[in-house]
Amino acid sequence: MKMFLISIALTGFLFSCKNKENIDASNLKIENKYEINFCDKGDLSSLIIYIDDCNETVYRFFSNGMIDLVYSYCDSLMIGSAYSYYESGGLAFYGFFDKSGLLRYKRLYYEHGEVKEEEGVLIIVEYDEMILENDSLYIPIYIPHLPGSCVLAHAFLYDENENCLDTLVFHKHIINLKVNAKIVQSIELDVQMTVGEIIIKHGKTLFID
Repeated sequence: MKMFLISIALTGFLFSCKNKENIDASNLKIENKYEINFCDKGDLSSLIIYIDDCNETVYRFFSNGMIDLVYSYCDSLMIGSAYSYYESGGLAFYGFFDKSGLLRYKRLYYEHGEVKEEEGVLIIVEYDEMILENDSLYIPIYIPHLPGSCVLAHAFLYDENENCLDTLVFHKHIINLKVNAKIVQSIELDVQMTVGEIIIKHGKTLFID
C-alpha cells in the first residue's frame, strides 16, 4: 500500500520525464533537490531525492516503469528502511539498516506474497545518539517499518530495587524515550508488530549506569 501511494505521488512528477527524448540530457538535476537518470534506451532508470547535504533517497525502476528498489543514504551509508520489488510489483525484500549502515532486520518474500525468510531484531537502540541533559536521558529507539504493519510498544521503567515506576505505550516506529537517569535503573522494552494476521514479538532490556 505504501509503495502504491508513492507511485501515485511520483506519477505526476515523472510523467513528462519518463523518456529522455523530452530533454537534452541522459540525467537531469533540478535545483540540487532531484536527479533523474535514464538508461541507454531512454527509459527512466532512477530518481534521487536530496533531502539535505547528507541525506538522500533513491528510487530505481524496471524498464516497464515499475519500482525496483527504494533506499536511503546518509553520509554514503545505507540507513533506515530499504525495499526491493519484483518486476510484477510485489515486494521481494524489506530491510532495516541502523545509523552505522548495518543490516539489523530483513524479510524476504516469494513473488506471490508469502514470507520466504525473516531474520533480525525489531528493537534497535542507537546508543551513540543518546543524550544526557541534566538528569534527563534521551534514548532513540527505532523499530523496522514493514509495509502495512502496526506497532504496539511498551517501555517498563524500573528503579534500583526493580520496582516498576511507570509504563509507557507507543504506537510508532521511531521513539525518543526520555527517562530520569537518577531514578530509572533499567528499561524493559516489549514490541509487538502486526502485519496482516501475523504477530511478531520482540523484547529487550536496557540498563542505565
